[in-house]
Amino acid sequence: MSLSQRPGAVRPGSFGQSSRDGEPRAQAIKVLVVDRHPIVADGLRACFAQHSDIEFAGALQDAAHIVDEVTARRPDVVLVDLDLGEVDGLEVVKAVLRTRLPIVAVVFSDQRSRVGAALQAGAMGFVLKCATGEEIISAIRQARSGVTSMSPQLSPLTVTPLPRAQIRSVLSGRELDVLRLVAEGHTNAEIGRRLFVAETTVKTHLQRIFAKLHVSDRAAAVATALATGLLVAGPDGFGGQVYSFRPHNVAVMPLRQQAVGGS
Repeated sequence: MSLSQRPGAVRPGSFGQSSRDGEPRAQAIKVLVVDRHPIVADGLRACFAQHSDIEFAGALQDAAHIVDEVTARRPDVVLVDLDLGEVDGLEVVKAVLRTRLPIVAVVFSDQRSRVGAALQAGAMGFVLKCATGEEIISAIRQARSGVTSMSPQLSPLTVTPLPRAQIRSVLSGRELDVLRLVAEGHTNAEIGRRLFVAETTVKTHLQRIFAKLHVSDRAAAVATALATGLLVAGPDGFGGQVYSFRPHNVAVMPLRQQAVGGS
């Protein structure tokens, strides 16, 4: 199968039609489902029909032409299973994101050990197939708004740690403070206020964190820190354990309203 890329034109933003009073009216979130099992797509279609802000944009049983499909259908969210037969669902996530279209991907799978890999691939969420309809809808809404979310059932979750050799150097105490606040959902501006530094200083710390963890964005940095034990999620937030590269039972971020992304 081929996941060839054909970049398309960028779709206009979330506000299109106007209401009677002239104010812009938010459009429904269009969701494309990629899953080998038609019964799953049928169940999601019925679930979406109960929410006026969610629109079922179709279903694909394979990913042979995923780039062509998202370019033509222009969904806002692609809900992707990891088990697609010949193609790994994470490759589908990467192919969708490479189009540079304003689309976010959410993984819909029971392969719990691949949460970190999914976030590193660019997914904005990981929802288990045992999740309730409301949890699925919540994850879709949050992903569309830029919030990385996980099914609450993913706590606790065993994540296979990355080899220490993959991390160039351990984070400094201040870098760990910044990463902990990122994991808790704070923006750069909020982090600056909490640490009494300028927002530009926070951005510099993030650039150094990305370089040391060999990642390119906030979500991947948090996933890597969880997998290696640099951050350990608990009921009181994300505690840091510098020099701890042993396996940990970590609680991945539950569904919440604060964004991990954003500046």
